[in-house]
Amino acid sequence: MLDVATETGDGGLATNAVGCRTVWVKRKQNAIAGTQQWAMTLQVHWCFASGIVTSIAQTPLVDCCGPFWFFNGWVTEAFGAAGSPSVRSFLQGQFRYSVLWFSGSKTPWIVITVHGDGSYELGWG
Repeated sequence: MLDVATETGDGGLATNAVGCRTVWVKRKQNAIAGTQQWAMTLQVHWCFASGIVTSIAQTPLVDCCGPFWFFNGWVTEAFGAAGSPSVRSFLQGQFRYSVLWFSGSKTPWIVITVHGDGSYELGWG
């Protein structure tokens, strides 16, 4: 299951645009009964001017866990730096479950690429 926020902030989508925006993606898994088993969020706030990302802050969050689920940590955190036309932020977490003799894991990921014109691209899996 996936929640995607619409962006907040000011700024337009033009090469001479100046402004700041925030966007986030939340990956989550719910049980059949609808209760949340685990969730992780990547939030990116960036500012831009003249086609360049001038500042960026990436915030990974975890909301854990339902019965039998455990957060095992961040598998990968790859956060780019400001100063270029595009910055890519990648986050992957690992959640494990164990019930009696059954166990397993999920490793969801989120990618957010922000651009110096105020646009962005989202990916998840």
